[in-house]
Amino acid sequence: MHILPSQQQTAEELAANEERVKKRRRESAQRSRARKNCYVKNLEYENRSLKAENEKLRAVLAQLDPTSSPSLTPMGRAMVADTDGYSAAPSH
Repeated sequence: MHILPSQQQTAEELAANEERVKKRRRESAQRSRARKNCYVKNLEYENRSLKAENEKLRAVLAQLDPTSSPSLTPMGRAMVADTDGYSAAPSH
């Protein structure tokens, strides 16, 4: 079977279109990976910042209340405060 010039051009156009689509998909995937990388780096930075802030606040708390145990979690501290009669919830 012989391919007519008009049919061959169509096949060439199809191949060129396919290559353009592949190129666009590759570029889109690269942009997506770059966005994800940036997002992860921002999360890591925020995590470090929050950990540093947490340490500073723990140090301030230790200065304000030297009797508090550093091993208590924030929730543990809240529970201890509630059992001392200083509950944040209004009493009825």
